[in-house]
Amino acid sequence: MSNEAYILAIALAACAAAGTLYFGIKLPRRPTVQLPKTLYKYCPADRKDVLEGKRIRFTQADDLNDLFEMKPVAVATSRAAWASALATVARLNPDGPIHDCSQPPSAAEKHKRLTETLKDVLVLCLSSAWDNIPMWAYYAGENKGFVVGFNAESNFLTDLKPVGYASRPTFYGPGNFGSTIYTKGQHWKHEKEWRAVRNLGKDTPVSTLTPDAVFPIHLFAFEPKDITEVTLGHRMSMEVRSALLRILHQPEYNHVTVWQADPSNERFALQRRQLTRKPDLHRRLAEVSHEWDQFIREQ
Repeated sequence: MSNEAYILAIALAACAAAGTLYFGIKLPRRPTVQLPKTLYKYCPADRKDVLEGKRIRFTQADDLNDLFEMKPVAVATSRAAWASALATVARLNPDGPIHDCSQPPSAAEKHKRLTETLKDVLVLCLSSAWDNIPMWAYYAGENKGFVVGFNAESNFLTDLKPVGYASRPTFYGPGNFGSTIYTKGQHWKHEKEWRAVRNLGKDTPVSTLTPDAVFPIHLFAFEPKDITEVTLGHRMSMEVRSALLRILHQPEYNHVTVWQADPSNERFALQRRQLTRKPDLHRRLAEVSHEWDQFIREQ
């Protein structure tokens, strides 16, 4: 490596770490956030199978609701800078589509190769807040769903990092390729997101579903001990509530704290109260609900 290339690589790496200018563009500064005790997954009412089957989806970027997910901006860099970026990519997917770097490809070719690698990246999107009112509305079925609290130190949450929020898309360079996965636009800042990451190049789902949707659904298994709490939505139906409580009253979930979310009478906020475990009562409620559904179908 020439002295010029070495100096350029070091300078660009320093810029990436410090969040300073890189080819006239300011890099998003990586957030320094303390790991919360619990991280939350918002779920619609029909996803009780998450708790019942102890499996949850890690999702491809193109099937997330943000059009700019993992869409890096390609810039021309030196051979040394390109090699450094490839080292980070290789850790994510050693068997991915990136190979020879003896000749630095064009910016367009770099963008193509890195985009192909990112197609194998799967993410589990979590939040540090259980009481995010917009998220209850659009991720938990207008408060009819529930929120699962995961132990943030669980080994299930691999490559867990907080999301950084920026005014411009990320771009790759020495030491900052990972920011493509963990960076979103400023308008998502209210979600207070953390991400766990899996990669199809090295992580095998416990099952893959191929419904009529465009993208397959890759499910990964967790253990009951990975969950610490579940919060039920204020508008949850009796049928869903009874079914969830029946699942949570299984011995494997005895350690899980169950909460009921309700709107505050004093401010625009949610509050919650802990539910007392009454397994016999909730089991009977679920039976009655099932009997009623069967009666309706037979009419």
